[in-house]
Amino acid sequence: VYNVRANCGEYDEGDDINLIVIKADLNISGVADEDEENPGGYVIVNTDDDNNNSTADKEETTVSGENDLAPITLSCQPSLTVGTVKLEVLSGSSNIKIWNSATKGTQLTGEDLEWNLSSETVPSPVYVEGVTASGNLKDVELKLSYTDPDSNPIHDDKVRFTVVEVDMDMSGIDDKDETKVGGFIALNDDDDNDNNTADKGESQTITDEDNLIPITIQRVQPEALTGNVTLKANAGGPKIKIWASPTKGGSAIILPKTYATPVTLYVEGYHTSPGVRDTELALEYSVGGKTFDDRIKMTVMDLVSVAVDSSDTVSHRIDSVLSAEQVPDDHFATVQGLSGDITLLATIYPNTSETRNQITWTGMTQNPSNKLQATKSRSTSGKFPATVNVGGKDARDLTNWVVWATGSSTAHAINPDVQDTYTSISGGYDVTHTITPADIISQTDRPNLSGSKSTNPPDVPSGDTDVANKGVSLAGGADKKWDSSRQVRRKILNPNNLNFNNFPGSIELYTTRVNYPSDDVCGNDDMTVGDPEDNDPYNAPNTGCVFGPDLPSTPSINSEGNLNDTWEKRLHMQGFARIELNGKWYNISGPYLWKVHFKFKKQNESEATWNKDFNGDGDKLDTVPIWMDNGSSIALDNSGF
Repeated sequence: VYNVRANCGEYDEGDDINLIVIKADLNISGVADEDEENPGGYVIVNTDDDNNNSTADKEETTVSGENDLAPITLSCQPSLTVGTVKLEVLSGSSNIKIWNSATKGTQLTGEDLEWNLSSETVPSPVYVEGVTASGNLKDVELKLSYTDPDSNPIHDDKVRFTVVEVDMDMSGIDDKDETKVGGFIALNDDDDNDNNTADKGESQTITDEDNLIPITIQRVQPEALTGNVTLKANAGGPKIKIWASPTKGGSAIILPKTYATPVTLYVEGYHTSPGVRDTELALEYSVGGKTFDDRIKMTVMDLVSVAVDSSDTVSHRIDSVLSAEQVPDDHFATVQGLSGDITLLATIYPNTSETRNQITWTGMTQNPSNKLQATKSRSTSGKFPATVNVGGKDARDLTNWVVWATGSSTAHAINPDVQDTYTSISGGYDVTHTITPADIISQTDRPNLSGSKSTNPPDVPSGDTDVANKGVSLAGGADKKWDSSRQVRRKILNPNNLNFNNFPGSIELYTTRVNYPSDDVCGNDDMTVGDPEDNDPYNAPNTGCVFGPDLPSTPSINSEGNLNDTWEKRLHMQGFARIELNGKWYNISGPYLWKVHFKFKKQNESEATWNKDFNGDGDKLDTVPIWMDNGSSIALDNSGF
């Protein structure tokens, strides 16, 4: 307050005029008075999530931990109790909001920004929030003014802001989730280019690489801003690598690195994260003495393994013919038509509710209540590729193999063999089982099912009755993991009560056994591979198949029986193919039915006709009774038993 002696016109001692010099003062924290309008202050668009609730801070009214608002101080000097102080947004009102607290709280608009000093105190500071990037530099203008009680404007002060947007985007991640949730990346340990090397260990261009995640560094807004942005990674070990191409190639980018223009880069998972969101990329931009940033947190997930779920007892994980160093697929083998589905279970690290939610499956049906589990029908044979994905990207390749085999045959026609002392009749079929899918035999990366068996095939179950070769070891019936086999039943028709004790072989061979084994993997007519079988489907001459020849024969001794006696042996067969998976044998074809009925009749035959001495008297002049074929037959069925 200044006391001024009037000096205009006639001077009267004692005439005083009291003047008050008033200053309305608006300040931006950290900005000098002379810079408040040019270049002004800077505030960032508040798109981050300081309170980690998956909502962009600019969409909320209270944000604990908020750190992106720009404080401005309001003052009127000297301290008055009359007049009005008002804060106005002269331009750029859509770009900012004004709050009463550093953590937002109450938004100040309209009358909230006008204070009558006779009853109100001007709050200071208040806080400016950027909600939309400026279109031009300094396009947000604020004015603080003082108006006297007679509504005369006395003084004002102006500041300008530029609302800056620094933006880095990661494919598939909303801005609001960039730090609270973050991005989930699969450890890049598959082999997309099939060169037998884990992709993360290569720097060359990788054909079909599909595990890198794009991140885009956007142009800083407003575009009139100059300078570079800097991409940085946090400490804590190199969990990721950054590449200029989605298929790698060249060298990984070394951070920090500056960029002047928008660019898309690609993130590769290189080391497994010990916990979620342990890796962070920051894009920084500095202007007006402030550094603004946008951050994305990441988790590198390792899909450690895929195994058969404990609920599935008839699917088997089989190692590849390729070594682990050659990064093969995971292979799972089962048999067509078995009950239930193939059920697989993935193991991941880190294993949390968040990381489990990042798992999806292709080529299988995911269990919605346990996303680490998936199923595949085994109703049809075939090769069924599948993948387990992290964040939508392929993390592990696997193949489900549903195995079957289809039988075909070549007949050996009925062939009587008349000798001096006996007549033998033979006939049967060579059965070939063609394996499906063919790729399980020919594909380079396939389950290793070659080589010798590890367990013996089963014998006739002890509870079976009236089954041929019960109690006899059938261990010699298979030598490899793939095998051609047969089941047999037989019936002897002996209307003349012939004595078979004098016939070759055990009397068991002339005993009726009317049942097949109850175990469809038991080959009770298969005690040796010396038929000779061919159980090697990987090599010629029976590539892709197992081959089981069978030419049974039955002799009838001429010294037994009388003229016109008859007898018959009926052999019915169920040919099948089987496979050993991890020590367990499975039928992979179902029964291939065929039969041979050996029919004999003793009738008079001329020795001269056959040029044989049937009766052993030293000449070939007699007509004597011998056993002859009496209409033996073969057929591809089991009728007429």
